[in-house]
Parts: sequence; C-alpha cells; structure tokens
Amino acid sequence: MDQKFDKIKQMFSKVNIEQNKATVIKYTTYFIATIMIIGLSSYIYNKMKLNNQNCDNLNKIYTSYPKISSFNPADASYQYLLRDYYVKTAYNACSAGQFKNDFVNTCALNTCIGQGARVLDFEIYSINDKPVIATSSVDNFHVKETYNYVSLPDALQIINNNAFSGGSCPNPNDPLILHFRIQSNNKNMLDQMADDIYNNIEDKLLDKIYSNEYYGHNLGAVPLKDFVGKIIISVDKSNTLFESTKLKEYVNIASNSIFLRASRFYDVKYTPDSGELIEYNKKQMTLCIPDLSAYDTNIEAATAFKYGCQWIGMSFQNFDANMEYYDLFFDKTGSAFSLKPEALRYIPLTIPTPTPQKPENSFTTRTTSTDYYTFSV
Repeated sequence: MDQKFDKIKQMFSKVNIEQNKATVIKYTTYFIATIMIIGLSSYIYNKMKLNNQNCDNLNKIYTSYPKISSFNPADASYQYLLRDYYVKTAYNACSAGQFKNDFVNTCALNTCIGQGARVLDFEIYSINDKPVIATSSVDNFHVKETYNYVSLPDALQIINNNAFSGGSCPNPNDPLILHFRIQSNNKNMLDQMADDIYNNIEDKLLDKIYSNEYYGHNLGAVPLKDFVGKIIISVDKSNTLFESTKLKEYVNIASNSIFLRASRFYDVKYTPDSGELIEYNKKQMTLCIPDLSAYDTNIEAATAFKYGCQWIGMSFQNFDANMEYYDLFFDKTGSAFSLKPEALRYIPLTIPTPTPQKPENSFTTRTTSTDYYTFSV
C-alpha cells in the first residue's frame, strides 16, 4: 500500500514540476515580451522626439542673424564675375540631424536661409512620382535613409517666401543658387519637378537666355550683379536623365559638367594636381561637398578655399570648429559672396595701346627732289 502511495505521490510531483516549468516559461515569455514592447515604444518615442529636438538644437545654436547683408551691386568689390566669389553654401539644406536614421525638416531650411546661405544643396528622391527631399549615406537611387521627407513644393514655397524677405534672412537681395542631386531614374518625377519649380518660383527664375544650361555657355563668366534678386537652378549631371525631361529648360548650369565640378572633399584635399585645380577654378567653378557619410561632419573649408573652390557645402546643424571658421569667414566679408584673392582669379592679359608712330619714322614711300632730280624712296 505504501509503495502504491509513493508511486502516486511521485506521479503528482512530476506533474507539478511540469506545471511549474510551464508556468515559469509562460511568465518569462510575458516578461520578455513586456520588456521588448516597452523598449520598442521607448525607441519609437525617442525617435519621434528627435525630430523636434533637432529643431530645438538649431534654435539654440543660431539665436540671431550673422553679420552679413545683401551686397551693393554698385560697390567696386561686386563688379566681378560669378566664378570670382566664394559663396556661403548649405549642404543637404533640409537636414536637421544626421544623414541616416534621422529626420529632415523645413526648420533646417529656414535656418540655412536665416544664416545667409545662398547656395542651397538638396538630394531629390522619387516617391509616388513626386519629388521629395531626403538624405542618405550611400550613393544609390533606391536608398533613402531618413525616416521622413520634405516635399519639394513645400521647400520651394519656403524659399520663395523667406529667402527674399528681410524679415527672415539678412541678405534678401542676393542671388540664390539651388543645387539638386537627383537620386532617381523616374522621368515622370523629373517632369513633375519642373512643374513644381514653375508653379512656386517662376517669377524669380533667370531670363530664358540662361535656360538649357545657358545654351552651352559658361554661367560663371557672367557678372555677379546680373543675378541680383534671382534664383539660379543647378542640377548634378552625373545623372543625365533630366536632359530628356521638362526639367532641362530650367537648368542654368549643371554640376559635374565642364563649367562646374562637383567634388567630394577627399578629392579636393588630396588632388594629384593642385595647380590644375587652381587654374580650373579661375575660369570655371567647383562645388566641394563632404564625403559620403551617415554623419554631419563638416569639412575644412580653408583647404578648399586655397584651391579657389567657390561653393563649399557645410552642415549648418553641426556648429563645430569648422563651421565656426566658415561663419566667421563670411562675417568678416560682411556678405555671403566673398571676392577671391587676385591670385586665384583669372586676370586677362592686356597689352596697352602702342604709342602712335612719329611720321618721320614711317617706312612709307617718300619723294625727294632737288633742282636737278626727283625720286621716290
């Protein structure tokens, strides 16, 4: 009888152990799932909060306008050509944070405008045949690495309303250059991009003589003062698809073309022929932008300046030592357009008008005569 009771006892003991195991597993699973849900919720919350934090950081960094203003077209320093000036340039002008796993926001664009940038650089992607602004750390048409995007019409409306208004930027009369790096092979999107440009900033575009990449002429050889109050459209020609779309008509100058290079900072800093780069920038122009990266690291503008590179793109959201130097450089000039040193500009060699020849020194035929003869020499 005792043996039977012991066996029954052992059976119930085993059942209890199995039940306890199942209970432990169940509650452990619940615990892990709860932790994961809390962690995921916290991650999503922090990421959503990051968008607002980025804008708050920009407001803390930039509390006032820089010490620049619109240049005076009658001033002697502004009688030179577009290629003869360094221009304050914002790289990825809608980026408020990093270029991967972060957000783009119009607050960044407003900051760049408010800080006097007159070259605004953007990456354009296609979503549902619509042009949108985003960023990425890789050069791939199919990879957009920001959580969101800014529609191109929204950005153009801000540019139209704020970039030429004294209430929202320090230099509203200066020329403005929009540079687009198109990360798409969607022709419908490019046609839509042309329509967006026309519908939002048509009244500020250059005259039609500058259309279609200035019909093969060098826009950099045009006097800067001719562009006062106007918008210049530039598109990266490493993607040539725009040439077969409506967008072509609106392009005034293309980067990665014979008149405007688009170079990453590494290629400028370690150029194998600095003399060639300097000579090139005397007659043409170079856009120098940071190397591809997920981070908003700023480049050493002084290095690009010494080679005569005109448009040096900076990440305004990262006010590091390089950005501070850049800001002070243009503050010292008092303008977003700073005249390059004479040694870095093309100075045509002119020969003075020769002194008129004295008639008596002429080799023309002369007649000599006396009482006895007359002859010509």
